[in-house]
Amino acid sequence: KKKWEKKLRAVAKKGALAKFDQNPHLAEALISTEERQLAEASKEAPWGNGMTLNEEGVLDEQNWSATPGVMGLVLMEIREILVAKQKRK
Repeated sequence: KKKWEKKLRAVAKKGALAKFDQNPHLAEALISTEERQLAEASKEAPWGNGMTLNEEGVLDEQNWSATPGVMGLVLMEIREILVAKQKRK
């Protein structure tokens, strides 16, 4: 399972990075989240945080069963990449 999750995360990261590279307004929105913990509000494992967007307490990471899920990890990694690219300009 661990091996699959590493590959899954790498593939998700590659695809999402391409999306943010092609859409500067989305990249800026992601960068604007600064150091916040990010997660996909979804019960779908392994992507989400175990909660749906309309559930009470979804913004409180202590309520998440999967902190923060693959998509949240990927988004935070991409944010770091985008910030580093921005600093190099």
